[in-house]
Amino acid sequence: MLSWKSGLVGVTVLVLLTSGCEDDDLPRSTGDPSPKVDTRAEAERFAPAVWLADGEKNMPMDADRFIAESELRFNYDCRNGRPEVTVARDVDGSRLAGHGDGAYTAKDCEDKSPTFASDKDVDGGADGDFYLDPANTDEVRRGDGPSAPAYWEYYDKGDGHTTAYVYWLFYGYNDFVNNHEGDWERVAVRLEDGEPTGLTFWKHNEGPCKVEWDDAEKIDGRPVTYAADGSHGSYHRAGAYAATTSVPGVTDETSQGTRWSTWDTARPVVDQPWWGYRGLWGSQDGIEGSNGPRGPYPGRAESVFADKACLGPLEPTATAGPPVPSRSRPAANGVPAAFQGSWRSPAPVDQPTSDKTYHVELTIRDGAVGERVGDVRYPGLDCSGSLTLDEARADRLVVAEHIDAMPKSPCTVEGLITLTPTADGLHLEYAGRSDPDTVTVWAELTR
Repeated sequence: MLSWKSGLVGVTVLVLLTSGCEDDDLPRSTGDPSPKVDTRAEAERFAPAVWLADGEKNMPMDADRFIAESELRFNYDCRNGRPEVTVARDVDGSRLAGHGDGAYTAKDCEDKSPTFASDKDVDGGADGDFYLDPANTDEVRRGDGPSAPAYWEYYDKGDGHTTAYVYWLFYGYNDFVNNHEGDWERVAVRLEDGEPTGLTFWKHNEGPCKVEWDDAEKIDGRPVTYAADGSHGSYHRAGAYAATTSVPGVTDETSQGTRWSTWDTARPVVDQPWWGYRGLWGSQDGIEGSNGPRGPYPGRAESVFADKACLGPLEPTATAGPPVPSRSRPAANGVPAAFQGSWRSPAPVDQPTSDKTYHVELTIRDGAVGERVGDVRYPGLDCSGSLTLDEARADRLVVAEHIDAMPKSPCTVEGLITLTPTADGLHLEYAGRSDPDTVTVWAELTR
């Protein structure tokens, strides 16, 4: 710790890994056109810190830019195939939602067929559907990174006490077993009389699950979400997860790569010009699971208040036979799961040789001895650096700290941090490598 110095899978798999699935049960979004100021502030207060996976190539994207990079097309379901027509090459987001000059329209195969509108429900299985067809470029697939907006939506259960904020996270491309353009993911924070009680997570074509607030990782009081590599499914811990219960062996891999601070870019979804568009985001290949999904729209039903508990990461197991296609990478299995995650000291650290008041924040992920397994930051000193694994046991973790940024206070550059489990979290002891008897620090950490 730092111290301050005073001196491939078949079509079946593709079908089962569909992203952006819709749920059928209430409650629905209130759909208020202009959220109240206090609602907006509350939404930003609980917006999650999203860890994008290490090595993620398909980053978050601004939905407005995705629209600007796309043509609007209509997919006909005709007896002689599925012909498509370009409805607009320069797409106006407000017209997608039926504002301005009115919604975009298209007809089915015959002149006598009804006229369909982009702001109305269209049964894609019977007639056809509108969809945004983006340019097939690396720029679209890369996205915008952590500067991209997150879109929040307010839900009210209707009992006078229970509410939630759904945070919609958009990516221009899903690069998993089932590749497709456009990828809407989401996570919800649940409140009771304005106080957080839990989170709801979604992934692929699985039902939502719940994590109690006290069991959730947090950074400065904000919930932490892990976006799986390639698929972007949402999880509450780092590690490998079963991507779907229907196809054993296909795994999602989450890790602490790039942090997306969604509160910095949070936008109310009901204020977006395209709010009201009911078509699809991404091209339609005719194979379920490889088609662009629907996004958020007024009245979309969500299982926000699900009761099913989320499962934790998979335990490493030995497998035989050929590998199942997956975006997951083998875990190093060097850091026990009990030490992994985001940690902070609620109280100031104890350093006898300094009169400075400061805290410590750590993030620890899996890795092997000699590898970088985390990051450290010291609020109050503004020093930060990296953590390299030195020793890993079930009852003790030792990491070497290297401080590489100290804009305000001089900090000891090299030291050793020893972490041991406690009933409430972790106990931290720090000793400077150059002078361990002089620079020593203690702290109690919680998630």
